[in-house]
Amino acid sequence: MSSAKHYAGPRFVYFRPHRWVQCYCARAASWTFRNLYGKLYGQPYQAPDEQMLETLLRLHAAGNYVSWFIREPLARFISVYRRFAAPVDYQRPMSPEMRAANLDGKLFSSIDVFADRALNSFPHDKHIALQEGTFGNIPAFMAPL
Repeated sequence: MSSAKHYAGPRFVYFRPHRWVQCYCARAASWTFRNLYGKLYGQPYQAPDEQMLETLLRLHAAGNYVSWFIREPLARFISVYRRFAAPVDYQRPMSPEMRAANLDGKLFSSIDVFADRALNSFPHDKHIALQEGTFGNIPAFMAPL
């Protein structure tokens, strides 16, 4: 199963027997739908190492229903800040741009510092980038999560 790698391609779970493709972005129900897959089919979802837009387009053209749930942007931003700012016993997986913005160790000293640096230093990071438009006009159904 692929992990949350730092690649820009679209990610989705393909529920073949149901002819349903559930798109997802980082921090927006990715594990919810992978777990649903396991419950429906009795085996874990085996995502390819890299998912391509062309694959999603082919599934859509073949008549599969494509849906996508997104998170409210401000709630998502605050959630990312809290997740990375929380003291933990292991290293959080940061993008190279996020690590560079934290060289002085103060990136998570306050939400204001985080917002300033995030929007100026790593606005396209998968954790905070806008989700809107990620899948173009492919999903037949889009709703807030």
